Amino acid sequence: MKEALVKKAYEVAKERYAEIGVDTEKILEQLQNFHLSLHCWQADDVKGFEVQAGALSGGIQSTGDFPGAARNIDELRSDILKAKSLIPGNHRLNLHEIYGDFKGKVVDRDEVTIEYFQSWIDWAQENNTLRSAARQQHQQQYLMRQCQNWKQQAEEFRKTNSDFSMDTECENPRFRQLLTSGLDVESAYFLVHRDAMLQSAAMSGRQMMVDNFLATGGRPSENG
Repeated sequence: MKEALVKKAYEVAKERYAEIGVDTEKILEQLQNFHLSLHCWQADDVKGFEVQAGALSGGIQSTGDFPGAARNIDELRSDILKAKSLIPGNHRLNLHEIYGDFKGKVVDRDEVTIEYFQSWIDWAQENNTLRSAARQQHQQQYLMRQCQNWKQQAEEFRKTNSDFSMDTECENPRFRQLLTSGLDVESAYFLVHRDAMLQSAAMSGRQMMVDNFLATGGRPSENG
C-alpha cells in the first residue's frame, strides 16, 4: 500500500477518533515509551547460527522451514529491524546463545564468550542511536503540530474573548501543563481562571443587588 494512502486513511481515522475525544497523536506519542521483549528465534524458527554436526531434536524445535525464514545473521537482523519499525516503542531483544556470531566456526557451548556477541552489541548500539534520532524527530514533529493546533484554538478563542493573550497564559505553568495533558486552549483557560471567574460572578451578583436596592429606594418588591 502506498504511503499516501496510509496517511489518508490515518487522517480519516484521526478525525473519527477525535469526535469521541481520543487524541491519536497523543496516543502515538505515549506508545513511544512502550516496551516489549522481542524473541530472536521467531524470525528463523529456532535454527540459530551454531555450526554443529547434528541437527536440533526435541526440545523447543517448532514448525520447521517456514517460507521467508532468515537464512543468516544479516537477514535475521534485517527482519528484526523491520518488525521494530512496525511496532511503536523502544523494545528489547531476547537473544539466545545459538544466535551468536560464530562466523562459521564450531564452538562448543562451554566455550562461548562475549566475543561471539560483540557484533550484536555493536549493531544494537548503532540502531539505538538511529532510533533515538528518529524518536527525537517524531517528537519535534508532534510538538510542531500541537503548537499549530494551539495557535488555531487561540485565534478562535480570541474572537469571543478579546482580552485573551496566548503569550501571557503560557507564562503560567498550570496552563502549559493542562495543554500538554491534552486539554484544548479554551478549557485550559477556564480551569486556570475558574476561581477568579466565580469570584467575579459573585461580586457582580452582589453589585446588582446593591444597584437594585438603591434604584428602588430600599423599598421591598411588590411581590414580596
